[in-house]
Order: sequence, then C-alpha cells, then structure tokens
Amino acid sequence: MSESCCTLPPHLVIIGGGSAAFAAAIRAHELGARITMINEGLPIGGTCVNVGCVPSKNLIRAAEVVHRANAHQFRGIETHGRVVDFREIIAQKRELVGQLRQAKYLDVVADFDNFHLIEGRARLTAPGEVEVNGEHIAADAIVIATGATPAVPPIPGLTEAGYLTNETAYELEELPESLIVLGGNYIGLENAQM
Repeated sequence: MSESCCTLPPHLVIIGGGSAAFAAAIRAHELGARITMINEGLPIGGTCVNVGCVPSKNLIRAAEVVHRANAHQFRGIETHGRVVDFREIIAQKRELVGQLRQAKYLDVVADFDNFHLIEGRARLTAPGEVEVNGEHIAADAIVIATGATPAVPPIPGLTEAGYLTNETAYELEELPESLIVLGGNYIGLENAQM
C-alpha cells in the first residue's frame, strides 16, 4: 500500500471571510487542500459586499436617480425626484447584499470537498495551531485575511456627539437631513455624494 493513500491532504486554516480569504480558499481547493475558514465580525464576503463597495454603489445609484430627476437640462419638462420611502431603499440594498453574498461567496464553496466554515474568533495558540470556540485545530499553514475596521479619528467630543462609520451609515433607516463626512479619500468622497 502506498503511503499517499493513507495521508490526508495538507490542511489550510484561513482566518477571515472576505474576498482575500475566499481567494485563498479557491486556490487551496484547486491544489487539493483541506480548508477550514474561521470568520468573525462581518458576515461572509467581508467589507466590499457587506459594508463597502456594494452598498455604497447601490445607494449612490438611488441618490443619482433623485438628482437626475431634479437636475436635467431640458426646458419645458418638469420632474420632481424625492425619496418617499428610505426604509425601502435600505431594504433593497440589503436584498442585493444578501444575493451577492450567497452567489459570489457561499455558493462558490458549497461544492468544495474538504471545506469547513466556522463562525467564531480565532486565536493562534501554537505554531500550526488555532483555537476557535474551544476547539483546537491543527494546520499545515495558516492564512490571516482579517481585513480592516474603520479608523475613528481622536477628535474631542466625537464620541459624545455620535458618529457613523461605513459599517453603520448604510444601515440607517431614517434619511438624515444632513451629514458631515470627515475624510477626503475616495471613501469619504464616495459617501459625501450620497
């Protein structure tokens, strides 16, 4: 009997559940590895699908519809665009996010042999060992693809005044009269145009 018949394929543990984690899982699957993905925090799909690119672009398109109705160049045509049900706009955004999370992430790995998803906080306990939910998992390799969290600047009074991040702003159910956007990078500019 050959030695390879009785050995398991290499085991890759991936900490994180966003696009980088899934890219690693897809490649590991192609190479025949066993895969354990451990995710905590944002749902599967990470920032882009849940609280980044997808919801922001969806809400920008909704704002664009209102803007175009109110700011077209044709004299003699009267249109009025306004938000009549902001909760419905947010519900539609949530539906899109859920559909993409399913189609682009969960369905991709659904048929992978040797793929296991665990929800929980991973902790490295020793070389090649991860603990999650009280279970110790041995790994031949570990990929840390945990993404990032919003940075909140240390501005005096900000905490007391209350603030939103990309993780909370796209979940508002009431349309605010106004917002102040701090930051002029592409994310700040994108949010300011909503």
